Amino acid sequence: MSETVKAVYNIFICLFFTAAVGGTFVSCAYYNAPTALALVFCVLFFLTGKLKLNIKTVITLSFLLRILAVFLFPAEPFSDYLKYHETALGLIHNDSIDSTYLSAFPHTLSYSFFVSVIYRIFGENPQAVYIINAVLGTLTVWLVYKCSNEKCAFLCGIFPASILYTGIMATETPYTLLYFTALYFAKNKKSVLSGICAAFMNLIRPTGIIFLIAYFIYTFFYAEASKNKNKILKFISFILAYICITAFGNVGLEKISGFELTESPFGYNIYVGMNSDSMGRWNIEDYDLAMSFSDASEMHEFMAKSAWARFINNGFIGNIKLFTEKFSLTWGGGSLVCYYLSRNTLFNKLLPLFVCLTQGFHLYIAIAAFIAVLRQKKADSELMLPILLVLGHTLMYLITETMERYVYTPFLTVILITGAVKGNYGMLFKNLMADIDAVLERDPASKSRLEVYFLSPGVKALKMHRWSNFFWRHGFEFIAKFISMRARKKTGIEIHPAAKIGKGVMIDHGMGVVIGETAVVGDNCTIYQNVTLGGTGKDTGKRHPTIGNNVMIGSGAKVLGPFTVGDNSKIAANAVVLSEVPPDCTCVGVPARVVKQNNKRVHDCSWQMDQTHIPDPVSQELCKIIMRLEQLENNERNEK
Repeated sequence: MSETVKAVYNIFICLFFTAAVGGTFVSCAYYNAPTALALVFCVLFFLTGKLKLNIKTVITLSFLLRILAVFLFPAEPFSDYLKYHETALGLIHNDSIDSTYLSAFPHTLSYSFFVSVIYRIFGENPQAVYIINAVLGTLTVWLVYKCSNEKCAFLCGIFPASILYTGIMATETPYTLLYFTALYFAKNKKSVLSGICAAFMNLIRPTGIIFLIAYFIYTFFYAEASKNKNKILKFISFILAYICITAFGNVGLEKISGFELTESPFGYNIYVGMNSDSMGRWNIEDYDLAMSFSDASEMHEFMAKSAWARFINNGFIGNIKLFTEKFSLTWGGGSLVCYYLSRNTLFNKLLPLFVCLTQGFHLYIAIAAFIAVLRQKKADSELMLPILLVLGHTLMYLITETMERYVYTPFLTVILITGAVKGNYGMLFKNLMADIDAVLERDPASKSRLEVYFLSPGVKALKMHRWSNFFWRHGFEFIAKFISMRARKKTGIEIHPAAKIGKGVMIDHGMGVVIGETAVVGDNCTIYQNVTLGGTGKDTGKRHPTIGNNVMIGSGAKVLGPFTVGDNSKIAANAVVLSEVPPDCTCVGVPARVVKQNNKRVHDCSWQMDQTHIPDPVSQELCKIIMRLEQLENNERNEK
């Protein structure tokens, strides 16, 4: 089952990557920001992601960036955020609050109560909430470190949207802290504490059911092997803690507000989510319909039934289109926070810059996540709970009302998963540099790295082969073969995607070189034009040769069969090698024979190395035939 979940996650990442690429162009065009600058930021984040910082430095940097955002780009409360502010003030001063709205959406009341506590302690100033957000955001970075490693924490610490949301009165920051706290306790087998955090998380945003389902699947299918009885007890303790805290929280909120809260606040969100005209986003028509009901539970029940009618009316094609649009909207962009902060005068002046910054980071994570899922050969059981949470949130927002900021927390989870996958992502680049240096060292006609990179057919073929081999090893065989055929068309060099080629290899001139599927070429080898590393047609499985390190193969040579050519050996031009060659040997001829080993001649082979007085093999064979005929004629005469 783990491989099935991993396959679904891989598909999700491929779709996320596609959406992020498209979203980069769309977001930049919408805000009149230069797309090229977003790509530059993407590259800069790739370079920054290679920095190795200790956790103390990461935490300090994270806090300073958030505090800087608070004082430079604070946003005045507006829209939903204004509702939190006004409700918090109403709770403090016992003024009237919007009971119709709050009973329909209890999480709004929960967060407003949290804001009111801050106001009571620090004064009725949104700036106090923003500073608390900076502290909570920094604690989230620390929790990411505890759940994964320094790299993940660093990426979350410099996540531009996370930094900018600090200056907005939004649920994202406290919700994310509770989310990662629940994840941390689940990872450390503290099921009661995890259930408590999941319940508080659900009070701020009603998505706790996703965590509950993911925890159930993780506990019974992916957690470390233990008796079923223990697994059942763990889950029961989790769900009891979750139910108790949720119940006490709702009762407390009803007592504070003085009115009854709905128990199932999902009907409206599903109804809006099925609206194909608004692409599943908030719209005034659906909101006015919801507010026309005096009873919140009745409203949600009616809208839940109407949502099913919308789903049927959309039809199969319409729903596929709707889900595609919602996924692209949710996962395609990272710049919505720029719209919220555009009310800030200073931020508005720098709006295109921050759009490129946020979108560049979004694209960077999408690319890094795509590479990570390709490099991860086997599903890691420790990552299964975060993976299930990402998939669960994605599925939920395909059905319910959606917005780009709603996947703020799942996006951080993708960063956690991506950073936790171990792999040397720089190997392709390192091999490319080794190949370029090999050409500069061995080919006197090459003058510079730039010239070699753009004009050497051998380097171009090897560069494309490494990508095709990358895709071949991870199951994308069609893409691998497509790249291989493109390289063959552009360079005249045909290398099967499955062939294994070391670093520092030089293919000089290259036209007509063929390297078979099971061939292996070691490091620092030199291959000239028209060389074939092929099979004899009689073997199965391993059919092609294995070439050792530092081997030179002359132009026109054919090495055929599943044997090894030893290290430091040389194959002469036009030789046909059909059997194993020991290390440090020189082979010539058809079929090839060893004429030197360890720089010493083998037997008396001076005639073989004479490049001027070479016997004519055709004449020699004719002489043998004539001699044989003369012998037969002599024998016949003697018999007569």
